[in-house]
Amino acid sequence: MNASAHLSDDETRLLDPKQAGQASRVHRGLQEAITEGVIPPGVLLVSTDLASGYKVDLHVVAVALRGLAHNGLVYLHHRGAKVADAPSTPPIPHRSPRQARSHIELTIRRRLATRIYQPGSMLPRQRVLAKEFGVSAAAYRRAIQALVDEGFLIPSVNPRGTRVGDRLPRVETVPG
Repeated sequence: MNASAHLSDDETRLLDPKQAGQASRVHRGLQEAITEGVIPPGVLLVSTDLASGYKVDLHVVAVALRGLAHNGLVYLHHRGAKVADAPSTPPIPHRSPRQARSHIELTIRRRLATRIYQPGSMLPRQRVLAKEFGVSAAAYRRAIQALVDEGFLIPSVNPRGTRVGDRLPRVETVPG
């Protein structure tokens, strides 16, 4: 997955500096709304509506949506983009509970390191992530416990969910 919290220079190379900043703002805003579940899977993001709402031109919106598509958060559509069911991850071959836990932990660790999940934001709901990985909510909670122990994730004291900590793993420290 080519995931990043920011648009690459290659994605913004045809924009002037002001437009590149606008595209980054739209990209970050939509990425946060999608990963926090504010914009649920299956929603069609209409380019003209986004351009109007963010007060930018359609070319800026197109660049932001292409960045989200590279992140696996949306599928491009002729009118805009459709929010993906879940961030793209390869299917898990469940050979053992230990292997499933390891796969889940590594996938979430990568998403944190690449800033798909931003510091201070909420992870998608446990049941959504458990379904994505094909495990029970309890198995998912066990799988992310190491990330909680390391301070990368902060469990909520109420049923609101899991918050991303301020300190995140570095990309270089996450096995590829």
